[in-house]
Amino acid sequence: STLGLEAVRGIGCKARRVPLGVDSEVFKPPGPGAKQELRTRYGLPEGRLILHVGHISPGRNLEVLQGVADEATRVLIVSSTTTRRHPEVEAMLRGQEVILMDRYIEHIEEIYRLVDGYVFPTLSATDAIDIPLSVLEAMATNLPVATTAFGGLPDLFASGEGLFMCTTEAGLVEAARRMLDTETITTRDKILGLSWKNAAESVLEAIAAELA
Repeated sequence: STLGLEAVRGIGCKARRVPLGVDSEVFKPPGPGAKQELRTRYGLPEGRLILHVGHISPGRNLEVLQGVADEATRVLIVSSTTTRRHPEVEAMLRGQEVILMDRYIEHIEEIYRLVDGYVFPTLSATDAIDIPLSVLEAMATNLPVATTAFGGLPDLFASGEGLFMCTTEAGLVEAARRMLDTETITTRDKILGLSWKNAAESVLEAIAAELA
């Protein structure tokens, strides 16, 4: 983010922003009939389904998802298998219209393809990387995305065409509900320049500039 870049420069370090990449060949929209086939394979229900991928921990602000889930719209949370789930947060989520998937998933890209939208509610800068990969992966799948204006996301993207960048929790809940009715969704177009190849080339260019 701009703030992080300025902080590093403020302590006397040379710094350059290098955006992360996303594999748009792996994370891509589902083909005809694939969404229903994937839901059947993973044992997930029909109807409106919104996804969040990440840790089950207090700092992720997952309680906001209580306001998103209802009888018509369920929230699917795929939790990390490498970190311990916080028991109180887990218990709170299990009491709502929320589905917790807490096993290792080899092809996580399939989960993005079977849902209808993605929500990223985190506020704490210490609870996610500056540019959350899950947001990029959801956008590569051309999902509508409702996210907080987290870290470096506002430096890369502007709201519109299925991307809702929110500054309040109430706005995030409203956007998460409204995004599924968005007619024009082009979130994939927004990330096509963010390849790992481009990220690597940016790092090499920065190193070459310092060595010149």
